[in-house]
Amino acid sequence: MKVYRQLTYALQLIASLNVLVALFLPWHTEHGNALELMQRPLEGTLPYSLVSPWVLLWGLPLIGLVSLLRGASGIFDAHAPGRTWAIRTSLLAAIVMGWYYLIFGSEADSLNIIGEIRFGYWLTVSSLLLLTLLILTEWLLPEYDPHLAHLAKLTHDDPERIWEGHYRVCPYCGSPNDPENRRCSFCGITLFHDERKPKHR
Repeated sequence: MKVYRQLTYALQLIASLNVLVALFLPWHTEHGNALELMQRPLEGTLPYSLVSPWVLLWGLPLIGLVSLLRGASGIFDAHAPGRTWAIRTSLLAAIVMGWYYLIFGSEADSLNIIGEIRFGYWLTVSSLLLLTLLILTEWLLPEYDPHLAHLAKLTHDDPERIWEGHYRVCPYCGSPNDPENRRCSFCGITLFHDERKPKHR
């Protein structure tokens, strides 16, 4: 399971890099790339106020950088903090990209469905979509605990494992067993999980 989580974080890292690179690529024929679009409201070229939707564009570099750090962190220990934050920022990014398309995509005609929108925008959209899917995949994968993984590698009768309580006692011979064992390693009797233990009357 650790490998799957690390692969998920590695793909998140790649998707985040794509988001950051796409900010430098052309988004619009007239207005240039995303970074130029962020500057134009301040120059008075585009309508702007502190509550304007244009300010949302400034969140894209932050989303890309934080997701990049999460991906890099997760590759090393199969765990990264801020998963809930990542989901919320993905929703914010979807709002930003949808809002941008409503403004500039409306310039499209019957022969050119994307209007003045260019490659950088579509690369950002696809990268953010991939990033969101990977974060949801990360959410569905079981949590990886390095300490439990270490205990699982020890033998069933290892003192450290017994001290930590990471074992199951055979009800017949009292020997310690791996928690995943279906049969006792010593006497061979069937071991029942807690929910399958027969009820005593």
